[in-house]
Amino acid sequence: MRLRYPDVFADAGAMWRGARDVLLPVAAVFFFLPGLGLRLFLPQPDTTGLADEALRTAIDAWLSGAMPWLVVVILTQTYGAALLLLMLLDPGRPTLGAAMLRTLRLIPGLLAAQLIVAAGVALGFLVLIVPGFYLLGRTILTSASYLTSPERGSIAAAVEGFERTRDNGWLLALLWFSAYAVNYLIDSVGMAINSVLVPINHFLVIPVELATAGGSAACVLLLVLCQAAAYRALSVPRQGT
Repeated sequence: MRLRYPDVFADAGAMWRGARDVLLPVAAVFFFLPGLGLRLFLPQPDTTGLADEALRTAIDAWLSGAMPWLVVVILTQTYGAALLLLMLLDPGRPTLGAAMLRTLRLIPGLLAAQLIVAAGVALGFLVLIVPGFYLLGRTILTSASYLTSPERGSIAAAVEGFERTRDNGWLLALLWFSAYAVNYLIDSVGMAINSVLVPINHFLVIPVELATAGGSAACVLLLVLCQAAAYRALSVPRQGT
């Protein structure tokens, strides 16, 4: 089955309208607040005017100090995305509390599945940009595959996610890239505005950071909704066989 963008976005919109009373608070806690915390309390290093060697040194020093917090944020957002996928794809419609507990139990296996596909994608980018980009699309449904059938294990989920996206790799890769590009644009605009506001008054950046974190959280939420929609659409022919 070949996916169509209008169908994916239509189903994503339907899921949003049907569960936004739950989706919005979860996205706020697991996507918005961690991103806002990074922006307010772990600002990017000032690299203005730095040469190549000095630039690398500044970035390495920043990463060294920021790495523990970055790991916490990544794990928090991974948990939030898994929680939303589980709630959207579980036909039993679990309560938020039950879904949170189940997601917590599934996180180790989910991380293992994600590491497996991440290694393949990284290898693809090492070989050439195009294979890595294609593999992003072919592995985008790994999390959904694992969360819907965790009993099969992480490796089987990675394989099943790859098989499920057959004939749709480029479309799904473009979907991922579009969300990433919009997120990057939001961050870039926020940083540009802040570079003007900081010399005037440092507190003026707070509204900008709130808007930037909100935009980034919306991008993550949209990508999760589209993943759920794509997974559901690609489940139809499998159920009919």
